[in-house]
Amino acid sequence: MRIGDCGQCESRQVKIAKSLPSSGLWCYKCNTERLKTAKIKTSVPRPLRTSSALQALVKQLDKIFSIYTRTRDANEHGFTACVTCGIESHWVDMDCGHCFSRGNFAIRWDERNVHAQCRTCNRMEDGCFEDFEAHVKRAHGLSAHAELLSLKSSVRKLERQELESMIDKYRNLNQQNISI
Repeated sequence: MRIGDCGQCESRQVKIAKSLPSSGLWCYKCNTERLKTAKIKTSVPRPLRTSSALQALVKQLDKIFSIYTRTRDANEHGFTACVTCGIESHWVDMDCGHCFSRGNFAIRWDERNVHAQCRTCNRMEDGCFEDFEAHVKRAHGLSAHAELLSLKSSVRKLERQELESMIDKYRNLNQQNISI
């Protein structure tokens, strides 16, 4: 417990709850009031850049596309190899790895950019970018790699109809692959 002078109410020799760079030390009473005010301010809903309906479609497409990606290269027993380390595992135990970040909608669901990857490589090894990039070059060619590089810096805004169309496409492809 720290004892000091409150920078807000100027009480002397009180228990200090918080030290803020802008206004120094705060006593428990002033800090409690500050938190109440902060909660009131943050409870006001902020407008979203994209509607929650579009966000739900993106989430749904991510899930369906992930299943498609992991089952696409699986054998008849459901096993597939990690594109970066080569370890074989059942598709359910694999991740949907992206060579270039999935943060950009222009390449997020591009089949050339996405392959089955073991969880260790994808999560613990940050996707093993160099090995993944080498796989993309081998599997799809240098021209596809160059196209992905140019697409990753482009901006693409998806409309509801396009998302719904992609969901239907990959849902149908999953029905063909899911028998694995």
